[in-house]
Amino acid sequence: KKLSKKERKALEFKEREKKLKAGEVTVDELKKRKADEVEVVTAADGTTTTKPKAQPAKKAKTVNRFILFVGNLPFDCTVDQINEHFRACIPNAVRPRKGFAFIEFEGEDATKRMNVALRLHHTPFGRRKINVELTAGGGGNSAKRTNKLREKNDKLGDERLERQKK
Repeated sequence: KKLSKKERKALEFKEREKKLKAGEVTVDELKKRKADEVEVVTAADGTTTTKPKAQPAKKAKTVNRFILFVGNLPFDCTVDQINEHFRACIPNAVRPRKGFAFIEFEGEDATKRMNVALRLHHTPFGRRKINVELTAGGGGNSAKRTNKLREKNDKLGDERLERQKK
């Protein structure tokens, strides 16, 4: 379970109190640690203030993750059938629902595999012609998100038309 900020602070306080009672740490050491974490700033007019030292920024690993929406699926289709239809692009995860599914691609070659999957737009699946579209992920219906989706799917539609003309 992920702790809230309030719960973490309370836990840290309890651990500090235990260490003080056990004699592992003295009050002076705790004050010194706290002083190391705080930076004293002197302003131009001579006033001094304290502020916490900046923590080094953690580098977030950016993992390429794409989610495709697959629509107009038969209601009785299975994960195995969807995986078989998309075997050329090997999806990482398939989440089917009634009549649609979400297919996820992650990793180094996710972009390449996603592009292969997008080419399966309007291909027959059983007795139906399926829709394969890129999603922005995250859910919700904010104006910014819907515009982003519309732009992406319009761009993909233009690319499909260019491919058909060739």
